[in-house]
Amino acid sequence: MAQTYCSSPYEGWVRDKLIEYKNGRQRNAPALASALMTVFQISDFANPITLVPIPSSPEKIADRGFDSIATLGAEVSRNLASGPKLTAALFLKSCVRDQVGLSAHERKKNMARAFGARCQLSGDVVLIDDVITTGATMSSAAGILRIAGAQRVFGIALCGSPKSR
Repeated sequence: MAQTYCSSPYEGWVRDKLIEYKNGRQRNAPALASALMTVFQISDFANPITLVPIPSSPEKIADRGFDSIATLGAEVSRNLASGPKLTAALFLKSCVRDQVGLSAHERKKNMARAFGARCQLSGDVVLIDDVITTGATMSSAAGILRIAGAQRVFGIALCGSPKSR
C-alpha cells in the first residue's frame, strides 16, 4: 500500500457520529464524508483516481438497511471537485468474522483471501473504510487491487484506532 491516511483518531465527535451512523443513522453520512474529504487535501493522489469502498457483508447491509462504506464513498465522490470515479471493484468472496475484539494476527488471518476483484483497474486507487485498526483489511484489499491492475493503492479512513498509530 502506497500510503494510508485517517481524518481523525477514533475519538470525539467523529467516533460518536460514526457509531450512530453504523447503527442506522444514515443522515450522518454528509458530515462524515466531509471529514473524510479533508484527507484529499493532504494526499498525494494522482488524477484521475478511482475510489473503491471496502465492501460490507450482506448481513451488515441488512442490519443497517444500507451499505455504510459505499454510501460514504458516494458522498465523497459527489462532493470532490476532481470527480473521482467510484466503483464497487471489490467483493467479499468468503465469510469473514466481525473484526471487533480480534488480535492483529487473527485479523490478518480473517482477511486473508477475503476479497475478489470484479474488474480491471488502472492508475491510482483509493480504498475507503471507516476505521483502521491494524491495517489487515486495507492490506488484503490492496493486494487484490494491485493484481487487478492498480498502479498505486492508497487507503483513507475516517478514524484510526490507537492500535493503528
